[in-house]
Amino acid sequence: MAAKKVKKVKERRLHHRNLLRKNFNGFDLRGADFTGSDLSAADFTGANCEGAHFESCSLDSAMFKSANLRGTKFLGCDIYGPDFGGADLSNAKFVRVLGKGIDAQVANFESAEFVFSSFVDCSFMNSRFNRTSFTQTAFARCIFRRSDLADASMWETSFSKCVLSSAKGLDRIGNIRDVSIDTVTLMMGESPFPRSFLLGAGVPPILVDYLPSLTNTPIVYESCFISYSTSDIEFCRRLRRELLGLGINAWIFDEDAKWGKPMWGEIDQSIRIHDRVVVVCSERSLKSGPVLREIERALRREDAEGQDILFPIRVDDYIFNGWQHPRKDDVLSKIVGDFSEWRDYGKMRMAITRFAQSLRKAGVVSKPKLPFGELLEPLR
Repeated sequence: MAAKKVKKVKERRLHHRNLLRKNFNGFDLRGADFTGSDLSAADFTGANCEGAHFESCSLDSAMFKSANLRGTKFLGCDIYGPDFGGADLSNAKFVRVLGKGIDAQVANFESAEFVFSSFVDCSFMNSRFNRTSFTQTAFARCIFRRSDLADASMWETSFSKCVLSSAKGLDRIGNIRDVSIDTVTLMMGESPFPRSFLLGAGVPPILVDYLPSLTNTPIVYESCFISYSTSDIEFCRRLRRELLGLGINAWIFDEDAKWGKPMWGEIDQSIRIHDRVVVVCSERSLKSGPVLREIERALRREDAEGQDILFPIRVDDYIFNGWQHPRKDDVLSKIVGDFSEWRDYGKMRMAITRFAQSLRKAGVVSKPKLPFGELLEPLR
């Protein structure tokens, strides 16, 4: 079988170019310099970008899935909504970077450096941060579930409303100094934080001692089942990640199904045990028999339980202009969430915020009782 031909660029200096939606899939870009270039929605899937230089670049919605980014430098970049899933970012440098909505699941950040940077609404699930250095870096509403932080070092780094406690290696952090962890991150822990990590981060010892009792009454967030057509999976994964970041447990079949279980049994059980059913009302989903059956089951639950169960959202106008179905009036009697511009990071954030508020208004969130609330004041 013939070896796959590697595509190469003719020059390595690609300064201040308009490379919007440029396809670099599989290219050899080692040592390329993209200083000042617009790389929005560019596709670097599987590309070899080892040692590349991204300074003052626009990387909105760029695709770096499974790319080789070893030793790459990201300097002074605003990075909105890119996909670094499965990428090798070992020894990479992130300096004065503002990252929003980054999907970096199963990525390798070993021995990388994060300096003077901020990351908001990012997913680092199942990623490796061994021997990674964090210096004056802030994380807000980021997910580190099952990521590995063993031997990392942290100095003046903050975590606000993050899913952090279930990360691996927190008890083996190398150097830790002046780390700030807000009360939400502490209270929404999915598993106990290692005592050594909390003390090293500067959490008062008395709070470390009392923290287990403070969390005996867990925060109860709403949960929802997302009904969709497979053609909308990219949007659904983004929606799920955003909802998880806001503390709303979201279930989609391909992410959460248990192996060996009958498919329809799994879906039916999920619809019954989750508080809400979110239906992605695209043209393809509203022509899908399984999605229509899920709508019907959700509406029957509403009749039986006397509360809002079904929450329709749309990514196109088909539900208004093309869909014909006996249950159309029942669905349109509800406010249909507008996610038609979900690829725009700012508009997606506005839409998800409004939608989460709607979900929460439909149910009651029980707050944990904090008998030692005064202990939390130093961390507010």
